[in-house]
Amino acid sequence: MIKEGLKNLLWLLPYEIRRSISILKNYEYYQLLQTRRKTVYAEGYSLKGFDENKCIFIHIPKTAGISLCQSLFGNFGPGHLNIQTYQLIYNRNEFDKYFKFTFVRNPWDRVVSAYYFLKKGGRSAADQKWADENLAQYKDFESFILGWLNAENIDTFAHFVPQYKYLCSPLSKHPIVDFLGYYEHLASDFKYICNKIGIKVDLQELNTTKNDRRDYKNYYTNETKQIVEKLYKNDIELFGYTFDNASLPSQLAKRDKLYVDRN
Repeated sequence: MIKEGLKNLLWLLPYEIRRSISILKNYEYYQLLQTRRKTVYAEGYSLKGFDENKCIFIHIPKTAGISLCQSLFGNFGPGHLNIQTYQLIYNRNEFDKYFKFTFVRNPWDRVVSAYYFLKKGGRSAADQKWADENLAQYKDFESFILGWLNAENIDTFAHFVPQYKYLCSPLSKHPIVDFLGYYEHLASDFKYICNKIGIKVDLQELNTTKNDRRDYKNYYTNETKQIVEKLYKNDIELFGYTFDNASLPSQLAKRDKLYVDRN
């Protein structure tokens, strides 16, 4: 609790002072991230494309991030880093100048996708290890929601961390991005991003999770639906979601007023 309080207080300091303190506390990690600005690692992770295109993509798990990074940058990007980490990587001038964007997804849909993605082993040995330790004891999606999904557990693994925590400072519920894309409006929002950063590419479809049923709503009972609603309350309110996605037109209209540059 004290550590978390000190972390929050850090955000009251000016950007460069806060960044300098973070570099001193996390110097080896900072050096690793700076290396990734110049190199594409053997496993495909890199920040190089961000500097080349003057942009920052905050990749929230299970929002088509692998497809986006491969299409735009030709690699996996840097992984699931939050906005606080990007303010460690980039100085104030770079952070302000770069076009910052992300994609969010209906929380009920995202939980289903994450569960089945990890149930099938994920993309890495770490994903498989987590699944072996946390999913094997549950016979199906419903029992997983009832047995594992709670306020404490969702912060322990990237694929279940609430989306707003990737985008907001600890002291705010306002996403620090220049554009908020919606997974449910992926193709059109991808074209907008391409135009903003000056890239002409098609969106690849990679790392998708194929379930035995396409409609995420079929996986839920009233009880499990309410559990997800309670745990992801901030995501639902901040991004305007309803369970059935019927709110998408109003979400897009509100988003366009806030984020879309019409010039």
